Amino acid sequence: MSHGLIGVTVQDRCAVMVEVNCETDFVARNAKFQNFVSLVCDAFLQHGSNSDATKMKVGNREINGLQYNDKTVADLTALEVGNIGENIAVRRGVFLRAVNKELVASYVHATGLQSGQIRRCSVGKYGSLVLCDEDLSETLPTERPVLLEELGRQLCQHVVGMNPQSIGALTDNPSEDSENEVKLIHQEFMLDTNLRVLDVLQQNGAKVLDFVRFECGEVLGEEFENASAVSGAS
Repeated sequence: MSHGLIGVTVQDRCAVMVEVNCETDFVARNAKFQNFVSLVCDAFLQHGSNSDATKMKVGNREINGLQYNDKTVADLTALEVGNIGENIAVRRGVFLRAVNKELVASYVHATGLQSGQIRRCSVGKYGSLVLCDEDLSETLPTERPVLLEELGRQLCQHVVGMNPQSIGALTDNPSEDSENEVKLIHQEFMLDTNLRVLDVLQQNGAKVLDFVRFECGEVLGEEFENASAVSGAS
């Protein structure tokens, strides 16, 4: 099933992003389906917030086994299939927690949806989470061009639009063709192509610690085959 939605919920310095699939785009636009995506986010957020993990990636089996009130996500899915009359699959999820002075930012691209917000859950076809922080190795600017919260959102938009594959390092050799660059900090910044992402980070005394991008229906890598968690401060 390639149709469906990405759902993102952020609360109390924790964020979750899930992918829920259905058979038709007609159902993806249905308010009942969008509300179900929100419930899945709530279930995963509750699970992640009650753990000591700073990051979790879960696949279909793990996320469907999560308990929410007196039912599992699999139970809720079966009920929703009966309500909507179409097959539904909860495919994967990721959880991020900001610690100390870190910030977790989010963005959802709500292409073709009448509403991109269901309760506290944002839904769309693409989504991203970015974990960022002040860069103490740099001299912090007296006045940042943008606040860290806004920079985080801009970076999330960039991740959705430019699809980087890794953060990259200062010691990397940037690609000779900027259009083929896949390392985040060496990519042209989507909101100002005169700058690289690294330039924007240095201007604002910030650094990217982690990011995750979801596209509804994309081919999945091995990282979502099994649940993984990282505990403690990063």
